[in-house]
Amino acid sequence: MVCEDGRALAIVPEMTDEYLLSVISSFDANTIPDSVEMAQARLALLGAGLLPAVEAALAGMPGDLGTAARIEWEYRQNIRRDSPIVASLSGALGLTSNQLDDLFVAAAGL
Repeated sequence: MVCEDGRALAIVPEMTDEYLLSVISSFDANTIPDSVEMAQARLALLGAGLLPAVEAALAGMPGDLGTAARIEWEYRQNIRRDSPIVASLSGALGLTSNQLDDLFVAAAGL
């Protein structure tokens, strides 16, 4: 990643396919994290190019359910793989269960 002034950002590793495969392969294939920290989740989504779509999906959720989802997204410290917000967002983005698992594995490695 590069800052506007051209300096490289060292905080977030470049989420190339090779990097994601190395992170995923470092975990037992049967071990999908039950939860990750929200910072890890956001960084994994950023690296996968999905963060803007997630933020747009959250902004577009109507009513009290949308408000509750935005509160959870903003203020929870961890996000669970089996949470309703994850199910809703993965459905809105058209992610398969395997793709979602891969995101959680990648997030746990950050």
